[in-house]
Amino acid sequence: MKYVLSVICGFLAIAGSPERGHAHNEIAQLVPSPGCIQNILNQDTRVDAAQCLVDLAALNAREGRTHDGLAYPVVEVQTDQYRRMIHYTGGSFPDAALNNWPLSIDLNFVGSGWFSYLMVLVETRVAKIGSGSVQQAGDRCNDGHARWDQFSENGNGVYMRRATPFRLVNPLDELNWRAVDTAMMFDGKDDNERREEMLTLADPPLYQSWLP
Repeated sequence: MKYVLSVICGFLAIAGSPERGHAHNEIAQLVPSPGCIQNILNQDTRVDAAQCLVDLAALNAREGRTHDGLAYPVVEVQTDQYRRMIHYTGGSFPDAALNNWPLSIDLNFVGSGWFSYLMVLVETRVAKIGSGSVQQAGDRCNDGHARWDQFSENGNGVYMRRATPFRLVNPLDELNWRAVDTAMMFDGKDDNERREEMLTLADPPLYQSWLP
């Protein structure tokens, strides 16, 4: 299924500056490093571009492919706590004044489930790299494997997600139902209590009161 994500943020909207750190013909081969991406995610901070950007050729990347066959690099990061696949899915927002990198990321906490999310990193006019947008998706049982697909001039990014049967009949609802259900379990609510409360959260109402 395809969705549209509006990337409306100061990073992408502000006017450009002739003093940007990198020209467009150079930036094509420079990408945020996995370590830099992790720092931005962990600390919600901006990082100096000189410490963040690396030459794509220096990364130990394998080849990934979009649904229409276009190749892009994928870098894997593994620690004792998780495995992360960073899909440098390519493309950018054409009218953005600043250099930007849309990323599709898969995360596995050393188990069977892979969770995914989308983000856009942007270089500011003072040569900092920061997060312009983050969109969570899910796992294979909850609309996972989100991938950027295309980027329009008006600041919209189109992304694709593998849809569960639940999502096919509830395409407008993107609530993280797994997280909601888990929180209710920690509150000690039984199956019936959780179901009734989740039905009240649905916006728009769920098809025939279906829950995932």
